Amino acid sequence: MSSTEASRLEQVLQKVWGYPAFRPLQLPIAESVLSRRDTVALLPTGGGKSLCFQVPGLVLGGTTVVISPLISLMSDQVAQLKQRGIDARSLAGDLSAANWMDLQRSPPQFAYVSPERAQSRNFLAILEHWDVRLLAIDEAHCVSQWGHDFRPQYRELFALREFLKDVPCIALTASATPDVLKDLVKLLGLRDPNIFQASFARPNLIWTVREVADVAQDCVSSIRPDDGRQIVYVRSRDSAVRWAEELKRNGISAAAYHAGVAPDLRARLQDSWSTGGIRTMVATTAFGMGIDQANVRQVIHVELPESPESLYQEIGRGGRDGHDAQALILLNSKSIAQFRRKMERTMPTYAQWVIEYHALASRSQIAVGDGVGVRINPQTTADERILGIMVRKGLAELLEDTKTTAKIQLRSGGDELVDMAEANPKYSELLYALARRFPGIVTQPERVELSALASFGGWTLAQVRKLLSEAAGMNLLHLEAAGQGIAYRWMHPRYPPPTSPILKSDWEVDRNRILHRARAVAAMLDPNALDCRFGQLLEYFGESPSNCGLCDVCESKKSPSDAAENLVIMLRESPDQRISVTKAFENLGVPRPTYIALLGRGATLGWWSIDADGWIQA
Repeated sequence: MSSTEASRLEQVLQKVWGYPAFRPLQLPIAESVLSRRDTVALLPTGGGKSLCFQVPGLVLGGTTVVISPLISLMSDQVAQLKQRGIDARSLAGDLSAANWMDLQRSPPQFAYVSPERAQSRNFLAILEHWDVRLLAIDEAHCVSQWGHDFRPQYRELFALREFLKDVPCIALTASATPDVLKDLVKLLGLRDPNIFQASFARPNLIWTVREVADVAQDCVSSIRPDDGRQIVYVRSRDSAVRWAEELKRNGISAAAYHAGVAPDLRARLQDSWSTGGIRTMVATTAFGMGIDQANVRQVIHVELPESPESLYQEIGRGGRDGHDAQALILLNSKSIAQFRRKMERTMPTYAQWVIEYHALASRSQIAVGDGVGVRINPQTTADERILGIMVRKGLAELLEDTKTTAKIQLRSGGDELVDMAEANPKYSELLYALARRFPGIVTQPERVELSALASFGGWTLAQVRKLLSEAAGMNLLHLEAAGQGIAYRWMHPRYPPPTSPILKSDWEVDRNRILHRARAVAAMLDPNALDCRFGQLLEYFGESPSNCGLCDVCESKKSPSDAAENLVIMLRESPDQRISVTKAFENLGVPRPTYIALLGRGATLGWWSIDADGWIQA
């Protein structure tokens, strides 16, 4: 790589993005891409992965094809590139023949494509007309069954790689174990790639696990609303809405963000959060991917993540500006046990899977040998769990923008509604339609199917969303959890009972991997852990474990503290110079992990001994 080419990369970075210099590893990765070498970039969350292909993509010219598994992430990155004057397009959703013709005539500089669409006949045909100079595969860990987010469609990208065999490829991920790294190089057909891997260590993250009696109360009291931004992570859409309401009731500026939030509302929420209109975002893991917010000072988990990979990505969204940030995990005494039971349910036994697979097919009126293309709206949590497994296995497809629901309540009824409608003629038809369709909508919120409302009023779905959003903004109605519902498409012929499309041996391998990750994250978040939390995380990702010196476990091991001195005094003043382990814990008032570490350290140094009956002896 010549100094001239490196200079071109830096010039584009400064001119287009306004950054004075690359972050560590970004420049050598971009140089590798520019030299047309296959490249693997394993950078931590917040490490600036997108610039590693966007900057050299502009320098190379032509079209850069970007594979991304999330429509929301594609939309965000396309919007950011367009704001910088770059021709970027997302090939998500339904594209008409005219759309395809336009793409053929006017190739974009960056084309964002899902792995499913990347295999379609239309897309492969259009590649014949494009001057593709770079292939970027984001979230590349999805190709590996060892990964925490395996997607079968990523396996099919090998064919795309062969189709673009003379085009350099960069595979990017924020979380890959050594096994996953080997897998993605092999399965994506990378040829003698340059591999760049940053350490998973985050020396500015202060990681604390706190066991409390009331998680909600402790979360409210822990949030520092005047210090940058905060993210509170939960695991479901319902939890996001519920926790956001809880924080707002306690005077905290908060909003809920999840995959079901409509695209226009999602954009407004992101903008409000980045500018400070909303200080705290309560979110599922969908929030944060592709969002470069530097001043996140707190990342709080009130529900446990499913894997070390998810944990690392989520806490890694704090402190991207290099300043200290808090990663706080709030648990109660039952959290770990409940988490383990939940993970057992997430991946049931093979026998349970077969029963639920056929029950879902029967409820959906899918006969043996049929089902390809049938759309299913899950009715229960069990349905969502089984369909989620089927999506991971390529047996079903998650649909976007199909079913939309919202909870709506009119502010007034009767004569007041008429007055309100006459004073706001733009929304009168909407208000009357809601009142006619849902007689009880004034007294309590009603769950409204937006597509049905659109059909009833003669609007498009987009028009209904816009009208509702505006009417809520004018306080004409209360709108809650508007957004996309979930729908799936069955993608295979139903197997006859008692068989299933997944072999028992494959199922057991997958189940063991999921439970292994669950056990690993439970150990890292154990309130009584004795080993550095970041050290455990580094070891999981294949690095040599080292103590961070900042987490609550490391803090508890620092030299003799006031607690140690107080315990020595208690022993001296107690009859027979001894005290029960339980009594000492109650009197000292320190966190349990600190206390356990203190007892072990004191016994090792000979300050006291502990007998089998639970007594501490001076």
